[in-house]
Amino acid sequence: MPGFRTRRFWRDTDGAISIVAAISLFFLLALAAIVIDIGSLYFQRRNLQAATDAAALAAVQNPANAMAVATDVFSRNGYSDETLTVTPGVYAADESLSAAARFTPQSDSADAIRVSATMPQHTYLATLFGLGPSATLAATATAARLPTISFGAGTRLASLDNGLANALLGQMLGSSINLSAIDYNALLTTNVDALTFLNNLAAIVNVSGSYQQLAASNVSMGQIMEAMAQTLDTSGAASGDPANAALALQGLGTPTNVTTAPLSQFVDLSPLAGRSIGGIGEINDTGAQFNVMSILSAGARTVAQGHLIDLGTSLGSTITTHLTIGSPMAQIANGQVGSSIHTAQIRMSLTVNVLNLLTIPLYLEAASGQATVTALPCRPGGTLAEIDASSGLATLQFGSVSDAQLENFSTPVTPTASPLVSGSPISIGAAGPTSLSFSQADIDAGVIKSVSANTTIFASLGTNLRLNLSGLLAALLGTLTSTATGLISQLDGPVNNLLTALGLQLGTMDVRVFGASCRTPTLVG
Repeated sequence: MPGFRTRRFWRDTDGAISIVAAISLFFLLALAAIVIDIGSLYFQRRNLQAATDAAALAAVQNPANAMAVATDVFSRNGYSDETLTVTPGVYAADESLSAAARFTPQSDSADAIRVSATMPQHTYLATLFGLGPSATLAATATAARLPTISFGAGTRLASLDNGLANALLGQMLGSSINLSAIDYNALLTTNVDALTFLNNLAAIVNVSGSYQQLAASNVSMGQIMEAMAQTLDTSGAASGDPANAALALQGLGTPTNVTTAPLSQFVDLSPLAGRSIGGIGEINDTGAQFNVMSILSAGARTVAQGHLIDLGTSLGSTITTHLTIGSPMAQIANGQVGSSIHTAQIRMSLTVNVLNLLTIPLYLEAASGQATVTALPCRPGGTLAEIDASSGLATLQFGSVSDAQLENFSTPVTPTASPLVSGSPISIGAAGPTSLSFSQADIDAGVIKSVSANTTIFASLGTNLRLNLSGLLAALLGTLTSTATGLISQLDGPVNNLLTALGLQLGTMDVRVFGASCRTPTLVG
């Protein structure tokens, strides 16, 4: 009967598995298609990312032609239908910034390149199930090349008089110093790994945050010397003559000058500002080095700023000298393009005793010189660094100034004229800026390069001397004039030898590069 057959049909389960299998097979085929297409897209996306990474790494080595370089890399990897966006910029290795915020688009002085690539990729089976015939793949890579340089105002061994250096550094440190020329040679020829020194100093002053916090921390010469001693004792952290440099450091004794000053006032740590202390590998990981003598003299200049330094008759039995150092500025830098260093601004009063019959007061003022990194081309076997240097203006004149005037750098000095002495002031104009190029050979040899103007300022002033004498002294005018002229004219050498301990020469800007790291381009985002 019809009704019975219908009910029987719905109750019959024979062959049900075939229906379930047919339905399941459809979904399995759909899933397989999706897996095949997703796998293909993932594989092609990975290849695209690899090509994008390679393009960014290649382009950052030639920022001026970044687009052409990136396009060539994609072509060599078999791509022809990609859409490329190449953006030059600068990269800030600052851990306080998000990864995206560390890259800033900028065409000038670019040290990073961001490459973005998109391309269509056909699907295989997805269209059978109503999905699109293609998908768009995208990849982005940012590469940075952050060359760094450590440099400072050079101190010339040939010009360094250990007796004058002992007197000057002893006054600044508040200790009695008796180092030999050999000791100073060891200090001048020994460089230390900058990060090892900075990490040691951070532990001593109890700073555990960032290098920016360390730069803002007040440090004393005793703490600087302790950190330097620890660094010289660290295996692999020093080059040159670390054993004798450590002995010379001991010979400096314990400074009684406990004045402190921010580290940033004499060392520029800008490239490390956002990095965590201890978060960068030490022992030449950055290529940054500090010269031992440069660190010591820069620190001593800073803590002695604005204080009178009484050098007595260090320049000779007939010459009395008082010296002050102006506001400190960074004199050593672990920097990049644009970083600058400065020599010390100084004021000096000298009194020349002429045959115990006459005293002639002199006043010398020298502005700071400057050196700025203009390029780090990193040419193998060629120039690693280019630095523009300028010497500071120096003026020498007859007249006396008080110690209070010497110490007050906020007020210009007008020397008090002596009624017995007259003569026109002598000035050395600022020389430069002049470009100085340093190769790896120059760095290894500790070569000092200079920008110089006329440096015979005392000899020039001596020829301008006019004595206004009367009475018994008038009869000795010729003798006193010739003797005074000779005493003044011969001061160029001794004064420059004295200032050498400060990394300063009158009318000259000496520059020395302690280390340069060109670094391999690195993917940073």
